[in-house]
Amino acid sequence: MDDGEVKQSKLEDSLRKDSLKNKNTSDHRSVKPKRPSGNRVAVKKYREKKKAQHVYLEEEVKKLQAVNRVLTRKLQLQAALEAEAVRLRSLLMGFKLQIGNELGVGRLYKQNCNVFSDGCIRRD
Repeated sequence: MDDGEVKQSKLEDSLRKDSLKNKNTSDHRSVKPKRPSGNRVAVKKYREKKKAQHVYLEEEVKKLQAVNRVLTRKLQLQAALEAEAVRLRSLLMGFKLQIGNELGVGRLYKQNCNVFSDGCIRRD
């Protein structure tokens, strides 16, 4: 090999290397760099945690709605019982007045009753 051929082969080798470098850099430019796998794992773990929390909260909502229904029924029953108690006290007061009138002592009692009291206050 003479000097010309050596230079030619060196030139070809150099061009091949440059060509390979350009190929590799152009491939890297067209492909997005990959994120580290640790980030994907963390994101997946976060999403699973959020999903589990969402499921837990949905179950908690269902439980609280059931408790709310029970308490609403109890409150309605309590209101009905209080209304019945008021009605019965009113009937009792009516019977007391009727008995007092029949016995002739009605003028001795002046009705000053509270709905929640057991009787009337006597006034002379």
